[in-house]
Amino acid sequence: MASFKELGALLMPGAGKMTDEQIYQAARAEWIGVLLQLWDAIGKTADKKQLAVYVTQLGDIPLGILERVVQSVLADHTYHTVPTIGEIWAIVRNEYGDRDQLRFWSPRKAEG
Repeated sequence: MASFKELGALLMPGAGKMTDEQIYQAARAEWIGVLLQLWDAIGKTADKKQLAVYVTQLGDIPLGILERVVQSVLADHTYHTVPTIGEIWAIVRNEYGDRDQLRFWSPRKAEG
């Protein structure tokens, strides 16, 4: 299995100069940025405690899936509120399966 550094070198220019921790933090920041779209869409600032709960409860969702699910939930969510964790997991389960199945998800599987 490739290290964070090897994966980062493939995905991010100049990443070969980053440490594994820096690559992890950059990937985590990107993941949280996608999640923050839930608040951005309604013109709200995420409360730190609420965001921490969302990060913890949704942390098993890979970035590619999170991007698709956030796009989907924002297209269908009709209230001027942040979609609930349950709404997000309902879409994930419907489209990709339960948490255990997410471990085996890959972009190629989704396209095939």
